[in-house]
Amino acid sequence: MSKMYLEVAFVCKPVSLESLYYWTARTSPKERVRVHITETLSLSPAAYDALTDSFTASRDEFRNKGGAEACLLIHAPGRPSLVIDPQGYDYARYVALA
Repeated sequence: MSKMYLEVAFVCKPVSLESLYYWTARTSPKERVRVHITETLSLSPAAYDALTDSFTASRDEFRNKGGAEACLLIHAPGRPSLVIDPQGYDYARYVALA
C-alpha cells in the first residue's frame, strides 16, 4: 500500500462544519502542513452530518489516534472530505478540508 500525504490547513477545535469553513477561509497558504493519512473512514451521510454538527463530541474511533504522521481521512457521499488529527483525544481536535 502506498503512502498517502496531503497538504491541509487545520482548524483547532472547530465546533461545526460551518465554523470549519469560516476559519479555513481565514488561513494563509503558509499555514498548510503536510500530513500522512494512515486511515480512511467512509461514513454514511447521516453519520457524517452527526460528526460535523459537533466535532467536539466524544467518538471511540478517534481515541488514541493522530499526529501529523497518522491522520484520518473522512469520506461520505455528497459531502466534502475531511482530514482529522485527534492528537490522541476522543474527538476531532484538528480538522481540515481535504
